[in-house]
Formats: sequence, C-alpha cells, structure tokens
Amino acid sequence: AARLLAATGGSTNVGVLYGIDRAALFGSLALLIGGVVFLVVVWPRGRDDRRAGRVVWTGWIGVFVTTVLGIALEGVYAAGLSLGKVFDPIVFRDVLDTRYGKVALVRLGLLALASPLVRMLVSKRIQEKEHPLRAGWLVAAGLVGAGLAGCFLAILLAKKGYKVTIYEKLSKHKVLNAPSKRAFNLTFHNYTAVALKKAGVWKELKPDIVTLLGGTTKLPYSKKPIYSNFGHSKVAYYTVKRQRILEKLIKTTTNNGNIKLIFNTSIIGVNRNHKKLILQKEDN
Repeated sequence: AARLLAATGGSTNVGVLYGIDRAALFGSLALLIGGVVFLVVVWPRGRDDRRAGRVVWTGWIGVFVTTVLGIALEGVYAAGLSLGKVFDPIVFRDVLDTRYGKVALVRLGLLALASPLVRMLVSKRIQEKEHPLRAGWLVAAGLVGAGLAGCFLAILLAKKGYKVTIYEKLSKHKVLNAPSKRAFNLTFHNYTAVALKKAGVWKELKPDIVTLLGGTTKLPYSKKPIYSNFGHSKVAYYTVKRQRILEKLIKTTTNNGNIKLIFNTSIIGVNRNHKKLILQKEDN
C-alpha cells in the first residue's frame, strides 16, 4: 500500500489507516457473526450472560464504525489524496456512487435491520429453563435461501450433526441460471479457500479457479486506474465464476442427508403458538 500511494502521490498514512480499518472490519464481522452463531447454535444459555451480549454488541458497533470510516478512507486512498481530505464531502459523495460505496450502504442497512434481532437475542431472561428463539429469528433463518451464503452455512451446520432445511423461493433452474445482479466472478483469498475446503467443494472447483496476479481500481475522481500487484503478497488471490461455486454448493447440499433443500417455497409468516413457519408454494 505504501509503494502504491507513493507512486500516485498519496500519503502513506492513508494506506496504513486503510489497512487497519479493513482488518478491524473483518475482525468485527467475525465477532458479530461468530458471536450470534455461537449463541444460537452452540450455547443458547449464553444469551443470559451479559459478557456474551457485550461481545456481540462490540462486533455490531465495530462493523458500523469501520464501515463509515472505510467509506471516508476509500476515497482518499484510491485517489492518492492526503489524509486531510478524508472527510471531504465531495470525495465522500463520490465514493457512495461507486460499487464499494453501495456495498457499504447495504451493509449499514443490514446492520440497522439486525439491531432489533440482536437485542432480542441477548435480552436478559430470568428463571427460564429453555431458551427458544422468538419468531423474528425463525424468519431470519428461513429467509436465507439457497444462495451462496445459505448453502455454505447449511453445509457447515450439517457437518456438526444439525438437521438443516433451506427454503428457496425460486426454482432450482432459476437459481442456477438467472443472471446475477452482482459480480459475474467472485474474487477471494486464502481464507475463503480454507472455508471452501471445509465445505468439501474445493477439489471440484479447483480446475475452474484462476490465480490473480493483480487488480485495478478506477474511481470517477481518479486520474488513471490504480493497479495493485498481488505477486509480492503472501496471501494468494483467486477468482472463479459465481455460478460454478453455486452449482457445487447446491450439489453438495442435495447429497447431504442432514440437509433438506426445498425450492419454489416462500416463508410468509410464523405461527407463534405452534412455533412453526407458514410456507407458501411458488409457481416458478
């Protein structure tokens, strides 16, 4: 980052802060998501523990702060500007018009939606023998769908012996063949490769995976594209077609006896008295 910024006339302090912010963001996400999964799946009684609640809320706050700071740093980092421009309204607004900025806004929106669910999860209960999750959490789990995240999470839970049911509104054909509104290819590094190995799909995907030598970033206010060389990095970067990963994940979930994958089905409500999901068949 320092060499890159030096070449474009930017401040090395920006690169250092940008790297720290990215690391803190990933750490906060791991703390938030890992804490929630741990309290839901592994240790439900921990939801009464104030320390467990503090850990989850620390992750939530960390993701919020690092996301906002990341928007500010992304502009000056990509354009090679000084640290004094970090909160420049023009630069900030320009970043929001980029894919990075839009993803950051979506992340902030999801945090806002997750806030009442997190509060529900770690709220204090007294003299309660069991810890059933409220209806909001059942809906949140049911709405995962048969996408990349839903299939991957189902595989990991199934490997731990849990029975998992995935409800997907679309048909299998549409899930696999509908044009993605996001990136055509997925780019990831070593940590994702380790996760794919745990899910048991790495070997089948390996022939389709391409190792990246570098990447370019082009923002509206930058004079020229910024090239990042991955060759000197100890962390390898890869890219693969999004559809290929989804095909392998769906195949793995279908062949797993602990996972039930139901297509053409939507969750439209929750029966609170019987603690059951209300389902609706879709015509796809």
